[in-house]
Amino acid sequence: MVANSGVVWVVRSSDGLGGDATLQAYNAVPNGRWLTLLNQWSIGLANTFTAPGVWNNKIYVATKDGHLIGFGATETAPLSGAGISFSPTVIGQQSANQIITVTANRSVVITGVSLPTGVNPSDASFSITNVTPGIPTAGLHMSLSTSFQISVNFQPRSPPGSVQTTIEVSYDRGVLDIPVTGSARASGLLLYGSTNVLDFQGVTMGTTSTINMTFTNFGDTTLSWGPTTQPSQGFALSNVPVLGTLLSPGSSVTVPVSFSPGALQASSSSFILSSAGPGDPQSWTVNLSAYGARPAQLTLSTSSNSIALTLGTVAVGSAQAGSFTIANIGGSTATIVNSTPPTEPDFRFSPAIDNGYQLAAGDSITVNVLFQPSSPGLKAATWQFATNVSSSPNFTIAFSGTALGRGFTLPSFTASSGWTANGTATVTNGRLSLTQLAPFQAGSSYWPVAVASNSLTLSYTSTASLGNGADASALVLANASTTSSSSLGDTGAGLGFNSVNGIGVVIGSYPEPGSPGETVPGAVANGWVAISDGWNASKNQFNWLAGASLPPSFGGVQDNPLHVTVIVLNDVMSVFINNVEILSLAIAIAPNVLVGFAGGSGELYNSQEISGLRVTIGGMPLTASLDYPTRLALGTVGVGRVHFGAVRVHNAEPFPVEIAGVTTSSAAFIITG
Repeated sequence: MVANSGVVWVVRSSDGLGGDATLQAYNAVPNGRWLTLLNQWSIGLANTFTAPGVWNNKIYVATKDGHLIGFGATETAPLSGAGISFSPTVIGQQSANQIITVTANRSVVITGVSLPTGVNPSDASFSITNVTPGIPTAGLHMSLSTSFQISVNFQPRSPPGSVQTTIEVSYDRGVLDIPVTGSARASGLLLYGSTNVLDFQGVTMGTTSTINMTFTNFGDTTLSWGPTTQPSQGFALSNVPVLGTLLSPGSSVTVPVSFSPGALQASSSSFILSSAGPGDPQSWTVNLSAYGARPAQLTLSTSSNSIALTLGTVAVGSAQAGSFTIANIGGSTATIVNSTPPTEPDFRFSPAIDNGYQLAAGDSITVNVLFQPSSPGLKAATWQFATNVSSSPNFTIAFSGTALGRGFTLPSFTASSGWTANGTATVTNGRLSLTQLAPFQAGSSYWPVAVASNSLTLSYTSTASLGNGADASALVLANASTTSSSSLGDTGAGLGFNSVNGIGVVIGSYPEPGSPGETVPGAVANGWVAISDGWNASKNQFNWLAGASLPPSFGGVQDNPLHVTVIVLNDVMSVFINNVEILSLAIAIAPNVLVGFAGGSGELYNSQEISGLRVTIGGMPLTASLDYPTRLALGTVGVGRVHFGAVRVHNAEPFPVEIAGVTTSSAAFIITG
């Protein structure tokens, strides 16, 4: 194992129920009070309360829809080489050289061996003293199972502690990073604390807060503990080193520091730990600060200016946005112990509030809500919270809205639902995968029956993941009179729909020609969204009618599921990302469209995936009809007796038809069922 290289693996669901889940990797060494996110990958519908598994150098995640997804190398790497770790070395002194052996697992060409430059000050503590055999200008050609060696030296610089870097071996297929670590020691005694300033901030009256401090002997001589100066003003120490006990080189002791406020006011103090080494006494002073705080107090406000969020009256096929805000106006941190969001599909929420979410004093969180009804009537839902707030530990937010009119929904993605799969696209278990993890991909999928475009709302999750950052996916509203459900455009900048006559809403991570990714500063880093009305053959690019960079707070496009909602109402298109309106544009759109999705990649690629699809369409098409027999003969029946028959009514249309009522012209006939 390499020091400080631990990784914490977490499965996170955006809705707390397993939907739009990601596998997240965090550096196990905290950055202050928080862990640093290293990367994340989409896994679709996750099992709740199921931790990732580890086997054979891979991470495995079980999903709720019956899949087991593995993350890790699927084949042997072209090169392999084990990392090295130097024994503790006094600052300024040189250690003995260590050798790294790099072995070829297939034929490769080595082009260079180097240390990083200008990134980490620790890199200067290491040096490459020799490479055997040497690497010529044309590269070192290696065949299967051959090896070469790298000689590395360690001469640590200040400050003391763990030192790490990587040796970068460049070859014709990439770069192999080999970890190198060491430990820097001071000559003689060196007492070193994890900090010299400890701020508890606000601590609720009647409670005690504790923070652990670490004290280490970074010298090369055993340390003998001297007297400790204790703090006051509500601060206290535990596990204080006993006078005269020893701390060997490189060893540490943990000292818990606690604060119990006595009043609603600021307090400050300090404590000193010291050594009693012969001729070299040392000490470490820690300044303490805190204040007694009022308990946490949460308040709720909504965009409808009431304790419940009322989203008004919405036509089926349209949608209405709102929001609610939870604020902590108290003096201490509030923790959401348990969060139970609604499962009612007519309401969508972003961002999620998961169990354990914390609101520091003065902080707040705003959740954007989208009401997208699929049937008429009054809709209602509640979100329940349990907290550590003593005054009101539990509270509930109610949501309501009314839907009018008639409409219908399109089915989600399944192999038998009717969605087509063109090019590299595949349809399985609620997911549409447009491009696979390979260069030059183009895929599309369309619902094969035309729908009216004057009132429709389309919500889905767009994920670009696992690849190296290109190209894009698009919602396509294709002119039904000129487009078939098998339509497919080109790879790369064609995005899988450049041959289609219609409107595209594109989510991109690559600077397509003329797109916001190319023209808006920062759009590539954050990702971008744009509306196009089709391909411009003379410019060899799409016509971009409107576009914007995504806010940095959204986390970008790469390996980050984005909730997309597109509302089309009377020739106005509005685009929401994570339930925040990003674009709104008056647009000419065909009266009848094929709803579809398309994606493409070039030399760079991603897995472009659409999931969580929900399409609501307003109004009942005038062509709605039922198939049924026009005559049912029941034969001759004696008075007082009954003869049964059945009529089969079949709906062959792609939308539901409501039977408003059934009557007969004679009381002798009774209809049931």
